[in-house]
Amino acid sequence: MESVEGLLSTKEAANQWFLNDSTIRKAIKSKRFKEGIDCIKIGKQWLVSKEAMKREFGEMEITQLDSSVEQKIIDLILEDRLSSLIKNIRRDHVEDGYEFVLRDLFDQDDWRGISIWPGDRRLDVPFSEKIEKNHNYIQKIGNRKDGVALYRIDLSKFQHS
Repeated sequence: MESVEGLLSTKEAANQWFLNDSTIRKAIKSKRFKEGIDCIKIGKQWLVSKEAMKREFGEMEITQLDSSVEQKIIDLILEDRLSSLIKNIRRDHVEDGYEFVLRDLFDQDDWRGISIWPGDRRLDVPFSEKIEKNHNYIQKIGNRKDGVALYRIDLSKFQHS
């Protein structure tokens, strides 16, 4: 169900706050949410306001992640993509001089979610730092006109790394 003007289904709210949807239904039943103000029933479906969820359960949306957790997630994403690139180089699926931007290392559907969170530009700096230290066969060769970093594979350096 799509959110309507700040309203979420109990399932959507449960997912965003990492709760079981029965917890939200119990809060509705126990009158912690005021019907008509904090929540509304349409057919068999309850909708709750984001404001009421914040009041009752706090700021628990994924955007509230601790920065150290966020950095670990970024590192995992980049390690996974570099590992995949290395496998493809070893299988001779990548040609010498191949140029790419970071999003080229992702499936299109995966990139949509990642480009929203944590963001393609926020991945670019750690990626550049990681390849400078441990992956000298990947060279940052500049930026495209849109400001996105452009990289190139040098297979002669891969053989020695």
